[in-house]
Amino acid sequence: MEKRDVFTRLSSLAQTERQVVVATIVRAYGSTPREVGAKMVVLENGEFFGTIGGGCGEAEVWQQARRVFRSATPRTVHVDLTEDPDKGGDAICGGRMDVFIDLWGEGDLARVPGIVRLLDEGRGVSLATVMEAPAGAAAAPGTHVVLSESEPIGSLGDALLDAQLHRQAEALQRERKSVVAAFPLDGGAPTVPAPRHGAEGALEVFVEVIERPPVLVIAGAGHCALPLAKMGKLLGFYVIVLDDRPECATRERFPDADEILLGDLEREVEKIPMDRRTHVVLVTRGHKLDEAILRKVVRNPLGYVGMIGSKRRVRAVFRDMERDGFAPEHLARVSSPIGLDIGAETPEEIAVCILAEVIMARKGGTGLPMSRKP
Repeated sequence: MEKRDVFTRLSSLAQTERQVVVATIVRAYGSTPREVGAKMVVLENGEFFGTIGGGCGEAEVWQQARRVFRSATPRTVHVDLTEDPDKGGDAICGGRMDVFIDLWGEGDLARVPGIVRLLDEGRGVSLATVMEAPAGAAAAPGTHVVLSESEPIGSLGDALLDAQLHRQAEALQRERKSVVAAFPLDGGAPTVPAPRHGAEGALEVFVEVIERPPVLVIAGAGHCALPLAKMGKLLGFYVIVLDDRPECATRERFPDADEILLGDLEREVEKIPMDRRTHVVLVTRGHKLDEAILRKVVRNPLGYVGMIGSKRRVRAVFRDMERDGFAPEHLARVSSPIGLDIGAETPEEIAVCILAEVIMARKGGTGLPMSRKP
């Protein structure tokens, strides 16, 4: 479950739940099953959704979440997955992580629909959560501040600290990074990231960047597009399918797509806002159509663009585009032939090999088997 999906689910609970406990990974070291910012939400009846990685670590955090319901006191739990394998434990990742467990009351839940609305509008949002507060601080642990382009919702209780927090949130939005930061009460410069064991006389705040979902644009509604749309949605993408054939670009064929654009492909693709969170996959019914759409999108600062085709055909396309003035650095960003080499043959296997490369472009990696990593 992607972070935005967690907030969407929390938004729906704002009408039915008086309070929930939210467990968030705030620091991670080594190989951990989930990333910083991953969440698990626990309801009063013990049910939960979202995950911080499963296993004994998650079970421990669930137990601590039940205690937070009773005490209403936030706490940080250190989960160590580095146990000796000879002792027969079930930890399989080998890293360590700090999980902040926090009670969200009605006021906190009431802010969530606003966060989801901002994400739907394509705007970046940051959520600042006070983890530790020294004596004399106006903000207690569990205080939340929502920051965006609009006025912040909530406060650290001090105008200077609020201004520092806002600047730090803007910087982290640009870096697409969530960290724990220390804000000295005396107005000194924040320490980012904060020392793991805290900074004396400072608020310890988890500044979390919440981004809108990444977008997967599938140009072409043929056989490969069907599993691409289904798997893309499963991976948390906002999925857009476009084609000019009314018999192909239908809701019946693509029930998981967020948008289906029917019409001239070159015109339709120009309607889609494109930035670093946009991932374009060109799998139309013909090479000329793939090339025409590539010409429309390749100069955009995309997160990924890939085009199906043989090496010979790809070389010919690039040669024609260079002759027509397309810069070599733009063409170098195109993954073509598309996907990772996993021996894929069926449409479903081809979708896996394409999306594996898309994930690698988003998250980093080598594409090598994990067993061959150093």
